Amino acid sequence: MRVKLMILLMLSCFVISTPAFATGNVASSPNEICPILTGSKLPAIILQDMAGKDFDLNKAVAAKPTVLIYFRGGW
Repeated sequence: MRVKLMILLMLSCFVISTPAFATGNVASSPNEICPILTGSKLPAIILQDMAGKDFDLNKAVAAKPTVLIYFRGGW
């Protein structure tokens, strides 16, 4: 009985923590998103670095031509 409960608990934790349940507002296909197109102006984006400090992406790329690579998988 105890082994069955442990197995059930482990399976429940696995099911709850799978990426399929953590998708949130992710588009179901690449055709449903609106990417930043070639030549487009970057919107105002403030990120946080690993220390928790603000990082202004626009300020960082303003001085030189920049290639922005954004990979979003999941479909």
